[in-house]
Amino acid sequence: MAKLRSFIDSFLRALSILVIIAIILTGSFLIYYFVSIKIYEAKGDNYKPPIALYTIISKSMVPNINVYDVVVDKKVNNIEEIKDNDVITFISKSPMSYNYIVTHRVIDVIETEYGKAFITKGDNNKIADEAMVYEDQILGKMLFKIPKLGKIQTFLAYKGGWVIVVIIPAIGIIVADIVKIAERKIKKVENKKRCN
Repeated sequence: MAKLRSFIDSFLRALSILVIIAIILTGSFLIYYFVSIKIYEAKGDNYKPPIALYTIISKSMVPNINVYDVVVDKKVNNIEEIKDNDVITFISKSPMSYNYIVTHRVIDVIETEYGKAFITKGDNNKIADEAMVYEDQILGKMLFKIPKLGKIQTFLAYKGGWVIVVIIPAIGIIVADIVKIAERKIKKVENKKRCN
């Protein structure tokens, strides 16, 4: 029985720690996301943050980037940084996605009379995007993705989301503490019985 209690206590403690770490990491990304939106609003449309987060909402990049994945992009300071096969985020000028923020793969780099341009395509799309992408449209180049972070963001946006995220770890910690207190009381009772 003591081994089972010890296992349950260790399991609940580990689970609580993992949940708390996940909350801290998720919270950090979400806070950064919120702050960067406020900075963007204050500085205007031409502001490009050094690091930006974008939640993917279409299946155009499946299977490499899925819906609700969050891509972390870095600002492109030199257009020469972008090469074939890079994934970039840009403001689209294609008729089907005009002025939307899109994350697609560069499939060709060409020189035009207006400067360097990029032909892009979603990994899951059969054809390339209709419009080329120019330097002034580029918001960033993907550093890495965080799978499904967008789902957490969506979940937390609902009224009950924050409550559940706070209550579950709290219950885990409380249960672990109750088990500890019960074990101590049982040990005290057993020690008193041995002494008598």
